[in-house]
Amino acid sequence: QFRRAIGKSNKPNFLKWKNEAIETYCAINKAFASKNIESVRERMCEFVYFALGKRQTGLPKNVSLGWDLVKFNSKPKLISFHQFPHDDGSILLLQIIYKFDTKQRLSFKKFGSGKKDITEQVKDLTEYVAFNVDPYTDKIVLAGSVFESPVERELTPKAMPSQEETVNNMIKNADIYRIEKKDVEKLE
Repeated sequence: QFRRAIGKSNKPNFLKWKNEAIETYCAINKAFASKNIESVRERMCEFVYFALGKRQTGLPKNVSLGWDLVKFNSKPKLISFHQFPHDDGSILLLQIIYKFDTKQRLSFKKFGSGKKDITEQVKDLTEYVAFNVDPYTDKIVLAGSVFESPVERELTPKAMPSQEETVNNMIKNADIYRIEKKDVEKLE
């Protein structure tokens, strides 16, 4: 369907998109940790930029963060591939969701009272990260994050949200550092 819409001579650049998605993901995480998301502004959609900016301003002034991708525990996996059309039916953009099963290192350096405390955490994380792809230029931007749906969750007739609900979901899901509702309940 993608080839038909964009022309048979154009092939999806899955490998290039995946590599660029990984680079974008790493660059944004590093920039957020260094409190410099402005440096990677062009690598994320507007909703992600504003969500991370809001979160960044809430970080304590006397703490600096460091972030490293230690390794992928398994190969990044393509979970979803959708095309979004213009009004005339031609392709506007693609959205690809990857499953990143990773080991990440986050360090916290707290300054104050003439001393420096350093804490480091290494965690295994599985994230489902969405990227918007311009199929004509291969430009990729981070679009947000999603969670895996439980198998027992049923689809309802209201499964197709309205345009307003879609935009609200895009805003809500743009913060790539949020945690799933069921996990929030465990923390309380």
